[in-house]
Amino acid sequence: MKIWNTRERTTDSYRDVLLVGILFFMTSFISVKVFAQDSFSITNYFTEKYRDFPMMKVSIVPPDGFIKDTNEPGFINRKMSAAIRAQEIRQGIKTVAANFFKSFDSTKHKDSLGMKLLDSYEFRINKFEAHVAKISGEVEGDDYLQWLVFVGDSTDTYLVKGFIPEGRKDKLEQQVRSSLLSVFYEPDRRLIPIGADPTTTSSVPCSCSTKKKE
Repeated sequence: MKIWNTRERTTDSYRDVLLVGILFFMTSFISVKVFAQDSFSITNYFTEKYRDFPMMKVSIVPPDGFIKDTNEPGFINRKMSAAIRAQEIRQGIKTVAANFFKSFDSTKHKDSLGMKLLDSYEFRINKFEAHVAKISGEVEGDDYLQWLVFVGDSTDTYLVKGFIPEGRKDKLEQQVRSSLLSVFYEPDRRLIPIGADPTTTSSVPCSCSTKKKE
């Protein structure tokens, strides 16, 4: 999946995302296991801050400095050479996640493309199964850190990827990771028509997006 083209939905959800971001930050210093499995859940609430991926049933709150990419589906920070992309996989999330983690060998934790798995977590987002993975390797000739969020159900999986240049990780990693964890998956969403602006709010409200936290 290309990340560059050389041609040139609440406040409460942000609090949840920030808390999880802190948890991830702390865990990165104390975890010695590559395949760490933490049991926790996130509840995100859809607001006007969310932006959609075209023809997909997921949305995120993009980080500051990231705008809609007019060349490739997703969001981009050209100044930092960073991007966020998403893709739909027509398989259940259990199968997709199992195949993904199985692609890394058990000793060096690398796949056939040389990407290295640094850490992984399993949890739930709005009651849907989700997985997060942190990997590093070369992307289009440059060293990149990637955060990946898998979310879905028994029939469909969405993969949202954040691409961060290794040299920019101190400035961008927490922002991109928090943005990915804001993902809002709606299996019953009415898809955006071709030609419509993919960064406008388009989701139909559901009980999970309007329910207030206790």
